[in-house]
Amino acid sequence: MSKLIDDYNGFVSVEKRPISKVGVFDYLGSSIGADDPNKIYRVYRSADELSNKETIDSFKLVPLIDDHEMLGTDGTPAEKKGVQGTTGEDIYFDDDTLFGNLKVYSDALKTLIDGGKKDLSLGYRCEYEFKDGVFNGEKYDAIQTKLRGNHVALVDNGRMGKEVSVCDSAIITFDNSDVIKIGEKPKMDEELKKILSELTAKVDALSEKIKVEEVVEDAEEVVEDTKEAEDKEVVEDTKEAEGKEVADMEEEKKAVAQDAMDAKIALKEEFKSRDRLASEISKVVGSFDHLDMDFKEVVAYGLDKIDIKADKGQELATLKGYLAASSKVSHNAVSMDNKESSVFVPSFDIFK
Repeated sequence: MSKLIDDYNGFVSVEKRPISKVGVFDYLGSSIGADDPNKIYRVYRSADELSNKETIDSFKLVPLIDDHEMLGTDGTPAEKKGVQGTTGEDIYFDDDTLFGNLKVYSDALKTLIDGGKKDLSLGYRCEYEFKDGVFNGEKYDAIQTKLRGNHVALVDNGRMGKEVSVCDSAIITFDNSDVIKIGEKPKMDEELKKILSELTAKVDALSEKIKVEEVVEDAEEVVEDTKEAEDKEVVEDTKEAEGKEVADMEEEKKAVAQDAMDAKIALKEEFKSRDRLASEISKVVGSFDHLDMDFKEVVAYGLDKIDIKADKGQELATLKGYLAASSKVSHNAVSMDNKESSVFVPSFDIFK
C-alpha cells in the first residue's frame, strides 16, 4: 500500500488512475448483443466518446466494490452487495485515456490490495453500432458508444497481467471477463471428454487392423511366385476372407467416425445453450464468467444470484419462468434508444 495515501480517518485515496482508453478491443458476441454469440468481435472505442461530457460525468462518484456485480435499479441493491469505496469527481480525458481518482473506505478491501489483489475492472452500460472500419491500422466490427458508468471492481486477474494495478502506473485493457481469447477452446465436460477419448481409441485400433491389407498384398505376391494350382486356390480363399474383413472394418470405422461427429455436435449445442442462458441471466444479475461452468452449474448460479428456490427437477423451468417474467417487466427500460443497428447491454472492462 506504499503508493496509496491514508487520511486521518484511515481512508485511502488513489490519484490519477486510468479507467478507460481509446482503441480496438476483443469482445465475445454474447456480451455485446451480436448475431453470433460465440464469435470474437473487434470493438472500437473512440476519443470523441471518452471525451464526451456525459461520459465523463457518468464515471464520477460510482461505487468501488470487490468483484463485479451490476448495481442499482436493474441490478443488485448497493447495500446488499456492499460498497467498499467510490470514484472521485476528478474524472478527465487526456492523451487518449480517461483518468479518475478513487477512495477506499473498507479495511477489508485495503487488506485484499495489500495481499496482491490489485487489478481494477470497470462496469458500465453502453450501446454498440455494428459497422466495419479501421482505426490506427486495426480493423473493427462495431463501435462502442454512450458509455455510462455503474461501478469499479477490484478483481483477481486483469487481461493485461500485473503491469496494470491499483497502485502502479497502468496500461489499460478492456476485455470482458467472458471473452474467449483467440485460439483458446472452451473447456469440455469430463463425461464428453471420456466419450471422445474412447472413440479415438477405437479409431486407432481400427487403423491397426486395416494393416491386414498388407498381408493380402503379400499373399498376392506368393500367388505370382507359385506354379501349383492348389497353392493358388488357398491364397485366393485367404484373400477373399481378408477382403471381407477389411470391408467390415471400414464400415465399423465409418460408424465410429459418425458417433464422434454426433458427440461433437452435441457438445457444441450444449455450449450454445449454456451461453444463451448465461446471457439471459446476465441481463438480471450482471455479467459473470461462465466459461468454467457446465449448463447445470449456470442454472444453479442463476438461481443462487437471483435468490429463488426450485423443486428438485424443476430448477431450469423455474429459472426460465423468472427470466421470462423479468424480461417482460424490464423490456421498455432495456430497449431505450434501441435501434436496428445498436444494442444497449451491460458491459465489463478489465483494467488495472
